[in-house]
Amino acid sequence: MANTGHNVRSEVIEFSVIPCPLSISSKLRINSNERIFYSRRIRFVDNKPLIVEDSYMPVKYFSNLTLTHLEGSKFDFIENVCQIKIAGSYETFHPIIPDNNICQLLKIENNIPILRPSTLSYSIHGDYINYSIMYRNTQDYIVEYYLKRGQ
Repeated sequence: MANTGHNVRSEVIEFSVIPCPLSISSKLRINSNERIFYSRRIRFVDNKPLIVEDSYMPVKYFSNLTLTHLEGSKFDFIENVCQIKIAGSYETFHPIIPDNNICQLLKIENNIPILRPSTLSYSIHGDYINYSIMYRNTQDYIVEYYLKRGQ
């Protein structure tokens, strides 16, 4: 979005180190007693809240993660600061009716369906490094893909 002339920013509204919940440890393939960074941020485009993102990142890979990093590009931090090459991500999309809290953060009316994608990113070494659950305002956000077919 920034490359197309839009003003893009992230506002971090929660950032903490927590014991990894079992539901997240199974995604990241780490022990449930390991510590992870949890963050919730709102992604704005042209001052409109388009995405609320909950992220879970193992502390063992990102001990130097700060609030300032999350206000910018998380993947830029992972690849350029931590020198961890991202090999890919698995994504799943679910349509949902968001709860009141998500509606307030996205500034949308109640009972409006939105998309809730989840993304699991992994490094070239096979380590699962980030699990995110996003809530996308489908009133103002459109996802477009170009999938090239292999030869």
